[in-house]
Amino acid sequence: MKMYIACGTLALALIAGCATETERNEAKTAPKTPTTFSDLPVAVQKTIDKRKADAKIGDIEKETLSGRTVYEITLVEAGKNRTLRVEEDGTVIKTEDWIQEKSGAERVNVY
Repeated sequence: MKMYIACGTLALALIAGCATETERNEAKTAPKTPTTFSDLPVAVQKTIDKRKADAKIGDIEKETLSGRTVYEITLVEAGKNRTLRVEEDGTVIKTEDWIQEKSGAERVNVY
């Protein structure tokens, strides 16, 4: 019985202590550098064009996560902002939606 309790406790400790890949990558983030749409790789530009719909492009920043170049793009719409993290090959690795309410913006993560 003590063995089951010890194994269960160890398993819970391991699960609680494990960080997600995104959290580990964000911990190894280099400073962000502002950039422009025309300076983005073509694959990233195509991904943004597909995802933006009626939104306007806001801030664009270049950063390095775990040795990989990633672009953070803010898309602005009435009542909602969306932030995309896109790798150089055009792969979206994270999306965050910001819903504008009367009291301010509320962050909603979408994966």
